[in-house]
Amino acid sequence: MNSWLAVLVALGAVAAPDPDPVQKEIDRLQGSYQLVTAERGGMPLARPNTAKMTITGQTITITPEKGDKGVLTFTLDPNRNPKIMKLTQGDQTSPGIYMIYGEYLKICFHKEGKKPPAEFSSPPNTDLTFFICKRIKQ
Repeated sequence: MNSWLAVLVALGAVAAPDPDPVQKEIDRLQGSYQLVTAERGGMPLARPNTAKMTITGQTITITPEKGDKGVLTFTLDPNRNPKIMKLTQGDQTSPGIYMIYGEYLKICFHKEGKKPPAEFSSPPNTDLTFFICKRIKQ
């Protein structure tokens, strides 16, 4: 081994490769969130601050004010713009987009089988669902 390389390795000057960008994004998403707003096709879905969303690993658990919990899994492609999040529940996969900004998380998605939306909105007469959640400080 070249003597300079040996010195650099011994001093820790050779940087380790960056962690997997997908895992890095998954790690950033971990935690609990409070629903701030949610709509589908331009219509409100729930009253603000009535549902909680928890992300553990690649699983999202949604706990509404009333009713049963919803459990979904997700995959990410953080290298796209906007970033892609595919949500799966049972045999249905919904392509979507997501954005983390400060303590907020935006997610917008189509029903099964369509391309991810191009922007964060839910215009009338569409099947787009759009919600914003705020991270709950632990």
